[in-house]
Amino acid sequence: MGKLIKGNSYGTFSNSDFNGKRLQTDGCIVLICTAGCAVVTINFMRYKFRRGDVAIVLPDMFFTPLSVSKGFEVRYMVFSENTMEQAYFKMTSNVFWDFLYSYPIITPDEQNFRLITEWWEQMRWVCGLHDDTNREAILSNSIYNLFLAYDSVISIDDNAKELYTKDRAWVLFGKFTTLIVKHCRHNREVKFYAKKMCITPDYLYKITNKVMKLTPKELIDMQVASEIKTYLTETGLTIKDIADKLGFEDPSYMCRFFRRMTGMSTREFKQSVK
Repeated sequence: MGKLIKGNSYGTFSNSDFNGKRLQTDGCIVLICTAGCAVVTINFMRYKFRRGDVAIVLPDMFFTPLSVSKGFEVRYMVFSENTMEQAYFKMTSNVFWDFLYSYPIITPDEQNFRLITEWWEQMRWVCGLHDDTNREAILSNSIYNLFLAYDSVISIDDNAKELYTKDRAWVLFGKFTTLIVKHCRHNREVKFYAKKMCITPDYLYKITNKVMKLTPKELIDMQVASEIKTYLTETGLTIKDIADKLGFEDPSYMCRFFRRMTGMSTREFKQSVK
């Protein structure tokens, strides 16, 4: 029950078509909550997402609403992979990327929230342009300018800087979770992720234990179980095909792993979500 959003598009989610549907993109999704409140997870971390909040979802993030209030409404703007290419290339601020992965939901003040809703209206107009070249260029520049504005707020906001510098463990944890999302289908060794982050496995353990009270291996296994759930509910692949895609030695081993993680067999899980 996921929702992979591709291409340049916009729209509005209400509580009925948002609740429980995991969002993922190959580009970038900007979510603007205009009414109500939701509880969501982004790469294992739980957040409140309420009116006045803005979330930025990147390709290596999984955004999953867990519960949604009545009257909930969120506007979304999706930027395709091609549109995002130049923005990613030009945005070189390490502080920006570290902060974004650590704090993917922000609460701008009233004036800035009004500006970002006006920005959404402009992007909606741009998406309706008939000239493909101009539309792509304007959208690319617009998301880059949004990132620049976000970076400027971080740079001048003492509270934001203090929040960022207060605990680097959160930043490193954010990097670890994005690496898991990207690589867990093919690599489940803690040493692999520690090496990618240029830290020791012991230090990675201290980080995940401090932030989540879980070991790195437990978090990796949780994401793998989530991947299995996605394949079971969103594709017609056989158990053998899913095991092959996720690098399990054989289907029976994957099924035992899934039961250990969820307390259900793959068949029981599929029946539970019908």
